Amino acid sequence: MSHHLKLHARKVVALALVTLFASALMATRGALIETGALKWTDIIGEGGGALMVLTWFLLVLMGRPKGHVTNLLAWGLGSLFIGMWVDALDEFFKLPAAIGWRSMIESVPMLMGWIVTTFGIYAWHREQLGISRQLRTREGDVRDHRHFDALTPVSRVAYFAAQSEQLRQKGAPASIINLDLMAFRQLNLDHGADACDHVLQTLAQVLALNLRDGDLVCRKAGDQFSILLPATSLASARQIADELRKAVEATCFRDAEGIRMNVRARATATDLALSSQPHAPTQTSPA
Repeated sequence: MSHHLKLHARKVVALALVTLFASALMATRGALIETGALKWTDIIGEGGGALMVLTWFLLVLMGRPKGHVTNLLAWGLGSLFIGMWVDALDEFFKLPAAIGWRSMIESVPMLMGWIVTTFGIYAWHREQLGISRQLRTREGDVRDHRHFDALTPVSRVAYFAAQSEQLRQKGAPASIINLDLMAFRQLNLDHGADACDHVLQTLAQVLALNLRDGDLVCRKAGDQFSILLPATSLASARQIADELRKAVEATCFRDAEGIRMNVRARATATDLALSSQPHAPTQTSPA
């Protein structure tokens, strides 16, 4: 998060400088309004709105890498903030009627902000469509960061179990595959925890890339993963389980020193209707 913010340091500095300039302009060219004449409801509403937009601006920069969409959202929200900030300062400083730009300094940034932010949201929408296609095997039809495993990330057990239970209640045909790494504790001892974390992250990618839209991958615990296969017979699930095992074992895993890690996997398959738990294995695929 802080890494992303550092990437956008120039945007933050630019917004800070424009904010200081606008504030100094209002303070030096306007007359300070007496305390008794201040409209606190307007100050709280307009100032609070400006601070909320500033929060959106920072959250965008903290959560996104550089790119076209990020630039549009940042500059759009930044312009909105400037317009709303000047609008809030207008409650403290009254500009003389002779100043021709007094309305422009507020309305132009706000108008540009709405326009650029709208283009940014449209570009973000297009981007999200592509991301959704890539994440179909990890998040199903619901996107909620609370459903994702923090390390890999694929879905967590609770979300996986809920999706499995929905299929079970509908009586829809489905199968479950369990895949776990063999001798993973020894890999930790030989190569270190960081290298093994990288194995789990790569393994999640391998599983997701080798599954279909509508399938769902879950990290059950430690080095154990489960895959929900809707509309899949047990025979087909066994074949897919063996293919996934081979895909994992064919992947080249290396530690920080470049030493190859001998990763072996075991895949199991079960019919969802016969399983007492969404991830309980009953049938081992060919080794």
